[in-house]
This record gives sequence, C-alpha cells and structure tokens, in this order.
Amino acid sequence: MTQLGPVRPERCLFLVNPLSFRLSLPGAFAKLRHHAQSLGLEPHVVYGPQEIEPLLESALGSGLDLIIIVGGDGTLQGTVSVLATEHPDITPPPILMLGGGRTNYTAAHLGTQGRPTSMLERALTRPDSFDMTSKATLKITQTDQRPVFGFFLGGALVDYVIRDCHRYRASGRGRIRQGRYSTIWRVAQLGLLGLFGRVHYQSSEMSFESAELGHMEGKTRLLVATTLDETQVSVHPYLPEGKGPVKLTAVLRSARGFWWRLAHLLRGKPHSKLDIEHGYFSGHSHEVKISGLANICVDGQEYELNPEQVTSIVAGPIYRFLSL
Repeated sequence: MTQLGPVRPERCLFLVNPLSFRLSLPGAFAKLRHHAQSLGLEPHVVYGPQEIEPLLESALGSGLDLIIIVGGDGTLQGTVSVLATEHPDITPPPILMLGGGRTNYTAAHLGTQGRPTSMLERALTRPDSFDMTSKATLKITQTDQRPVFGFFLGGALVDYVIRDCHRYRASGRGRIRQGRYSTIWRVAQLGLLGLFGRVHYQSSEMSFESAELGHMEGKTRLLVATTLDETQVSVHPYLPEGKGPVKLTAVLRSARGFWWRLAHLLRGKPHSKLDIEHGYFSGHSHEVKISGLANICVDGQEYELNPEQVTSIVAGPIYRFLSL
C-alpha cells in the first residue's frame, strides 16, 4: 500500500465534533484540544455539514497534507457528503478518521479507532507508520432527491432500531440512557420486548434487483449495505456472491431458519440455504435497485426516502484514508 509523506501541522484541517460520545465525556475535549495544540494543530469545532462546508472550501484552496476527523461516523459522513456534492472535481488529501463516537464503524474498519491523542501524535511524527488505502462511498439516489453518501446503510428493522436508540438517548439523562453502554442496553430491551410482542415494527414490502444477485421481493426484515471490507472486523454480514463494490444483504420476514442461520450470515459464511429462494439476498453488486424503501440510516444519520420511487445504490466517490 502507498504510505503518507511528511505531514505539516499548518497544512492539516483538523475537524472535531465535541458532541460525539467519547468527546462529550468530562474533560475529554479539553484534553484533546490541549494535546493537539501542543503538536501545532488547531481544532475546528464542527457539528455537521453547515460548519464543515466553509472550512473545506477555504482549506482545499490553500492546499492540505491531511484531513483529520475526530468524531462519530456521522461527522465523517458529513465531510464526504460535502466533498462529493460541493467539490466533485477536486482530489482531496488523505483522511485520518479517529473514532470519537459510540460505534466508530468506519474507524474500526480502518484500524484507527484507538486513542485519538496517540493517533494524532503518530500521524505527525511517524506518518509512514500508516498505510494509505482507498475506500469508495455508497451513493444512494432517487430521481427527485439529492444523493446521500456514506459508508454504511441500515434499513428495515436496522433503521428502526437505530432511530429508537436515538430517541431513547435523547429522552433522558444518566448512564443508562447516555452512557457508554446505553445502545447495548436499549437493543437488549428491544429484544426482550420483541419476545413479548411489544415492539411495533411492521415489515414493509420491498423488492431488490441486481444484475449480479438476481431478484427478490417480499416483506423485509433486515437491510444493510456497505462498501467497506471485513479485514478489521468480526461481523461482516455479506456473502461472497456476485461481483462489485456494493455489498448488500436483505432478509425477508418469511426467511426460513433465520435464527439458526444468523451466525453464518453475520460472518458472511456461505450456506446452502442462504439464498433468494429461502429469503436471503446477499452479496456483491455494481448496483442494487430497491422499490418500497422509505427510511434509512446512513452512518447513523436519519434520512427519509419516497417508497414510491426506485432507490439506486451504487459506489460513489473514492477517498484515501490512513489505515493500520
């Protein structure tokens, strides 16, 4: 893999979201800011695209060695969305994504989810200790809406659970609702409530079409998609079928033997009955077209789509990342 050359602090754009989970802990943001300033980095506080866009506009014009992001998956999603929509013809510098959120899905795939302070120092003093890897985004489009860009899409029950966890954390204070394990706690609650029929999720009728994987339709229980690979993570629920940069798995409500085959599916391990005939649409494609898709979460950010329109999922712009 290509390695990064010298990194000059004055030629870095350092984006920090203090509302991301790790940085919202007492003293965490102040410690990070102090350490960054001792290295010659000036943190820019961002909460979403509205703050990210003017910073990128200015910095890209003056030249950059590196974009550094400390935040959750949504902060990275906001950054690549601005790059893709506002600067499609510019080749941006590499991105160092440091996990500051709860899930840190993309940072985990890159191997850069460790302590941000030590990663910052390493990037400035030993940049050649990182590898450089290129990652394509997902591009989700409907005819009358702006494209959505990101690295992980959740739909159906996955979208429902993510939105429920957002509401749960926003509805109160304390460790149970906003602590490190609040998401795990809420998911466990939902699982228990589901056993007693008290989760009111209704599976929607959808259809899936891919030149590589075929056609499937029915009431859909699960939907996930990504362009990231599985080298750094243990859960990667995409079968090694088909060909293309988009990895997508959809499972119908009527899928046979779902709980018995879930372990195989979560590891992307082939099974003779994990196929369309049994309610499983999973593998690699260049494009997947979905009808009936209404709500999605992309890198934890909520989006509403028109279920009457066809949703196209393809690989979007490719960006360079530092990885370990």
